[in-house]
Amino acid sequence: MPLASEPQPRRARVLVAALAALLLQLAFVGEPGAQDAAPKILVIDVQKIMQGSSAVEAIQQQLAERREAYQAELKQKEQEIREEEKALVRERSRLSGEAFAERRRALEQKVSQVQREVQERQQELAKLQQQGMARVNEVLVRVAQKIAEEQDADLVLGKTTVVIVKPRYEITDLVLRELNETLPTVPLQAEN
Repeated sequence: MPLASEPQPRRARVLVAALAALLLQLAFVGEPGAQDAAPKILVIDVQKIMQGSSAVEAIQQQLAERREAYQAELKQKEQEIREEEKALVRERSRLSGEAFAERRRALEQKVSQVQREVQERQQELAKLQQQGMARVNEVLVRVAQKIAEEQDADLVLGKTTVVIVKPRYEITDLVLRELNETLPTVPLQAEN
C-alpha cells in the first residue's frame, strides 16, 4: 500500500505498472504451458541514459555555441542602440521637437526589432533542441526494442514506474552503450 506522503503521480505510475504486470500474467493464463511462464520484464532508466548520451551532450554543446553567438550579436546591437541614444540626447537641444520625436521613434523601432530578433532566436533554439531530442528518443526506442527482442522480453518499463528491480532485469547500461554507438551525435540544422 502506498504511503500517504507519496505524491499522487508517483502512486499512479506504480499502480499502472502493477496493473500492466498483472494483465500480462492474466494474458498468459489459458495458453497451454503458459502458467509456468511469467512475462519477462526489463527496466531502463531513461534519465540516466539521457545524462550519459553522447548525442544529448552534442546537442547541448551545439545549442550553447549558438546561444553564445547570438548573445555576442545581441551585445553588439545593444551597444549600437546605446550609442544612438547617447547621440540623440546630446543633439536634443539642436533638434526641433518634430525631428527629435522622429529620431526617437526610429530608435524605439530598432529596440523593438532587436526584441523580436531575441524572441525569434529563443524560439529557434527551443525548436532545435526539441528536434534533436526527438531524434535521440526515436533511436532510444529502437535500441531498447532491439535489446528486448534479443533478450526475448515481453515488456520494457521505465525505471520511474518501478519500485524495485533485480539487477539482471536492468538494461540501462546496455541501452546507453548501444545508443552511443548507434547515434554518437545529432547535427542541429536551422531551417532558413
